[in-house]
Amino acid sequence: MKKSTSILQIGKYFPPAPGGMELMVKEIADSLSFNGYKSDIICFVKASKSIITKYKNGKLILLNEQLCIRSAPISIPYIKWIFQNLNSYDIIHIHLPNPLALIPFLFRSFRGKIIIHWHSDIVKQKLLYWFVMKMESYILRRADKIICTSSEYAKDSIPLKKWQKKLAIIPIGIEDPLKSTTSTKFKNRSETLFQNRELIFIGRLVPYKGVEYLIHSLSLLPTSFSLKIVGDGPLKEKLAQLTMELNLASRVQFLGNVDNQHKYKLIIESGLLVLPSISKNEAFGIVLLEAMALFTPVISTSIQGSATGSVNQSNATGFVVEKQNPRQLAQAIAKIFNSLDQYQDFCINARRRYEKEFKASTTYKKIENLYNQVLLGASDAY
Repeated sequence: MKKSTSILQIGKYFPPAPGGMELMVKEIADSLSFNGYKSDIICFVKASKSIITKYKNGKLILLNEQLCIRSAPISIPYIKWIFQNLNSYDIIHIHLPNPLALIPFLFRSFRGKIIIHWHSDIVKQKLLYWFVMKMESYILRRADKIICTSSEYAKDSIPLKKWQKKLAIIPIGIEDPLKSTTSTKFKNRSETLFQNRELIFIGRLVPYKGVEYLIHSLSLLPTSFSLKIVGDGPLKEKLAQLTMELNLASRVQFLGNVDNQHKYKLIIESGLLVLPSISKNEAFGIVLLEAMALFTPVISTSIQGSATGSVNQSNATGFVVEKQNPRQLAQAIAKIFNSLDQYQDFCINARRRYEKEFKASTTYKKIENLYNQVLLGASDAY
């Protein structure tokens, strides 16, 4: 790929929320800029005025959200800007779901290459999806390549069924949250964590996260086990009431939302991260990567179409259990803390898996190579 290649990342919101599609848009652009490529970003911004400014080696185009319907932002300036500037780029990288981003492509031809980054299906908004389907089908047909973050999701996604030959499986990667460590520090810390038996959940408090099953599992464990719940959402009061009903108020802390630095500190201080999700709304589970990068074992659930059962390698980095099964979850938690030697193996395996598969530098190099493939026709580009 030539340094003169111009790339547009089409995303949703900026500044990005921690994890997921929004942060990936920024980090791909950062990685490309670091390697000398021009990469612009266009996103919505929750502000009264639009902003266009310099960003790294490119531009940051933030166009104000005028309306939001069922989590889908609406902005006439956003549509207009993409329509007017389509043919200024060699590659347009569209991160979906984002229905509004597709409209300009229906009304103007584009001479360059299109990469679709399929983060998830539209699962909940059935009525919205009825309107989006034809646009989605058109852009998938027009796309040169489609990135999906896991083979599990790609195989289970109905919209992607027809386009398997276009797929490139590139997992999500994250920047290393661990600045420095030594084996001595890790050993001392792991011994303390093994003794403390403190669990942590991080995520939105919404139905698909399955937090109630984690709370029920805690009631089946000895009183030496405790739980920190990091995040906020509409189920917070209901979950707090559940802890009272199960006499767990002294063993469960609700910490609300925290920034990244505080989040990493809480993971480091916890002995095990549990992600008890119950549906493929949990497409990947980025928090699993964050925990593994910090030498923390993980427990996740097996969900058809989700990567949560493969990102975490059962019996190596932790355990994968049946969803909505508090008893099996409790058994797996207890098994993690069965012996100190075994616990330390889980910790080390977690870090090794992150280093091998999920470092941002590895992921973004694969995306850069994919750009080469669509531009140059290289068969072994990623």
